[in-house]
Amino acid sequence: MRPAPSGLPASDKGHARVPIRWRIEEKYLLDEAAFLQLCWQLRPVLSTDPHARPLPGEPLSAYRIRSLYWDTEERHGLAEKLAGSDPRHKFRIRIYDGQDRIIHLEKKMRRGARTAKRITPLTREQVDRILSGDLDWLADRPGLGAELHLGHRTRRLVPRVLVDYLRIPLVFPPLGIRITFDRHLSSGLYRTDLFDPGAALFPILPPGATILEIKTDRILPDFLRRMLPLDGAIPLALSKYALCCRAIEPGRWADPQALWLDP
Repeated sequence: MRPAPSGLPASDKGHARVPIRWRIEEKYLLDEAAFLQLCWQLRPVLSTDPHARPLPGEPLSAYRIRSLYWDTEERHGLAEKLAGSDPRHKFRIRIYDGQDRIIHLEKKMRRGARTAKRITPLTREQVDRILSGDLDWLADRPGLGAELHLGHRTRRLVPRVLVDYLRIPLVFPPLGIRITFDRHLSSGLYRTDLFDPGAALFPILPPGATILEIKTDRILPDFLRRMLPLDGAIPLALSKYALCCRAIEPGRWADPQALWLDP
C-alpha cells in the first residue's frame, strides 16, 4: 500500500490521539507565468514530495486530490468562512489519485492565522455506507467518526461539494515548510460520487490559474521570503471549497469578484 502524502497531521488511528500541529498558512492565486517562474526558482532549494510522480504536461511531479466536503443544506460552513468566524472547522472525505487504497476522514480547523487538521482512516466499504446515508454506526467509533455523526444528527451535515485538483508539492523538512501548487481545480455540479472519475469536470479557475499554498510551523526564512510572493501573485481569501461553491451557485453571491481577494 502506498503511504499517504507527507505532511499529514494528528491522527485518530488506533484511537491514540497525536498532538495537533498548528501551522501558519498563506494562499495566493498565480497566473501561468508566475507559477512556472516560482516552480523553477524553488526547485533547487526544496525537495519534491516523495509520493508525487511525473505527470504529462506538468513541470514537476504531482498527485491528484479529491475531497468531498460536508456542510448543511443552508451552507452554514460556507457562511462561517465568508464571515471570518474564528475558530471554525469543516469535515471532508479525501482520496488520492482516484484510488480507494488511502481514504481519510478529515477535520480541517482554523484558529486565527493558523490551521490544523485531524484525520482518521476509512475503508471503501465504510465510505460507501456513509454516502448511502448509513452513519449511525459512526456513533460508536471514538474520534472523528463520532464527531461527524454528531454533526450529521444535530446540524444536519451532509455531503455537499466535490473538490478536485492536481497538487505539485515541495518540502523543506528541516524547517517543516511545505509549499504546494494546486492546479486544474474542478468540481462536479451537485455531484457527491467520490470515486467516479468523471464526477469533477467543471473547471473553477481560468486556464493556467494556480493556487499557491505556503504552510510552515514558524516564520519563513529570509531565503524563501525573498522569493515570495512574485509579481502577479494575488493574496487569496477563499478556500477551494468556497471557490467551488461560488462557481456552482453564482446567484447566491451578491458580489462574487469582491470575495476573491484579501483586503
